[in-house]
Amino acid sequence: MFKLFPARIITTLILLAGLVACNLPGAATPTATLAPTAVPATATESIPPTDTPIPASDTPAPTDTPSATDTPTLPPEPTATETPALLTARLLKETICRSGPAGNYDPVATYQTGTVLEIIGKDLGGYFWLVRDLASPDQTCWALMTNVEASGDTSAVTIAEAPSSPTPQANFTIEYKNADVCKGPFMRFTVVNTGGVQFRSAYIKITDQKTGEISELSVLAFDLTDGCVLARNIAPLKPGGTGYLQSGPFKKPFAGHKIQAVFMLCSEQSLSGACVTQVLNFSAK
Repeated sequence: MFKLFPARIITTLILLAGLVACNLPGAATPTATLAPTAVPATATESIPPTDTPIPASDTPAPTDTPSATDTPTLPPEPTATETPALLTARLLKETICRSGPAGNYDPVATYQTGTVLEIIGKDLGGYFWLVRDLASPDQTCWALMTNVEASGDTSAVTIAEAPSSPTPQANFTIEYKNADVCKGPFMRFTVVNTGGVQFRSAYIKITDQKTGEISELSVLAFDLTDGCVLARNIAPLKPGGTGYLQSGPFKKPFAGHKIQAVFMLCSEQSLSGACVTQVLNFSAK
């Protein structure tokens, strides 16, 4: 029968056996075993497909909704402007319409009584209308105002430039002489014929610019008067001669007022032939 050894003796024997084994030649030195290190995947490593959907890009997908188109802008409708009324001149008698505002200009046309022409201008003295033939719009000429009946507001008609006179030698100078009384105060002027033709008629239009009163007078002589008395008869006024013209009587005193006087002298009676117009501005005494 085997004899049992105590447990303490058995443990000691095991430890001794271990020590002996470690000191034996050729015994292998135990080494520590390292756990494997995970190697990161490279950029070229393929990524396995997944069921996760790829996010949509920021650019919105096209839709079938039609884009808005620009509405064309229509130009504004023209504003209606008021057409000025036509100014007309109806002839009161047969009239020779000339190329200039005087009887010495060449005739352009002869119009019969009742003919209606368009007024487009006037001369400096206010004796002739520059008119246009409504049947031939390219034809214009000058007609005596006394021969026509104007229709419409002619106050805004502008002065038209007259062509050079075919007889430029007709000329005169004029100056204010004095005031006198004959059925009312009037003005007297001294006129000198400085041209080469005689004058047989004249037209005088005097305007008191302060009161607005107007005096008009046509004469066939250039007489010198003293009040209501004829002092010297001068008809016609020959080249180089001195004559006199006077206004009609005024209803109101004009002393010290600014005056505008328009004179037209013509080589023939009835304000025809070679005519010359001058304007004089002065202060009445």
